[in-house]
Amino acid sequence: MEYAKSRCAQLKATGGLAEQDRLFRNLLSSQPLAFSIAGEFRHEPDAAAAVIGMLAGVGIGRFEPLVDSTHPLDGIEAEWAPPRQHHTGDRSGFDVATHQILRSGESHLVTIEVKYIDTFSAKKVDYDRYEEHLVALGLSRETTNQLVTDGCSQFLRSVMLTDSVRRHGVRGDGGVDQSMAVVLARSDDKQARRVVESVKRHDLPTMVDLWSHEDFFDACAEQDALANWALLMRRRYILPPR
Repeated sequence: MEYAKSRCAQLKATGGLAEQDRLFRNLLSSQPLAFSIAGEFRHEPDAAAAVIGMLAGVGIGRFEPLVDSTHPLDGIEAEWAPPRQHHTGDRSGFDVATHQILRSGESHLVTIEVKYIDTFSAKKVDYDRYEEHLVALGLSRETTNQLVTDGCSQFLRSVMLTDSVRRHGVRGDGGVDQSMAVVLARSDDKQARRVVESVKRHDLPTMVDLWSHEDFFDACAEQDALANWALLMRRRYILPPR
């Protein structure tokens, strides 16, 4: 709760997207889940690093801030976005973002689109508007239009923004070595699976993946510092088997 309140105050100063009524009163929406994850992970960074590393398939040495005067990413944040004028120019942002230094010494960004009962936005990606970013991803007009037809627009905007941070950093002052864009969703969310699989077919410079809530909380449960929290989160968000 303390993290959520302080983060909302920070976001108010930068025009962030936290909706306080949704955050504090609608536990069926994705935003409380995202803030719960970010808040707990910030409290237990070593255990959190092990979870992110396990799911992302990388060895994390430590979380590392992306420093900025107005839009810092303090290792782990909920509702983080870089200054839009330096990237895709829209209101895209990340439900959760983490920045870490790998054991190899490389910097690594993970951005997470959290879903619970939420659907993906139907607002379509226009190729001409985002051509610079789509070309950087290696996507042609034809391929982009097919992804839009497949319902991938919202996640595609997230991938474009993730890759833009990989290339440029927070505001064009230096990039990140590796990046990954993830959808965290229920294991039975067929739309999320279809969207991620459609994008994943393409060889992008930013990796993409789908993490299920079940796998996520199982990975958390393997860390002593997160085990009790993971149990409570499973009880809240995952239905028992029929």
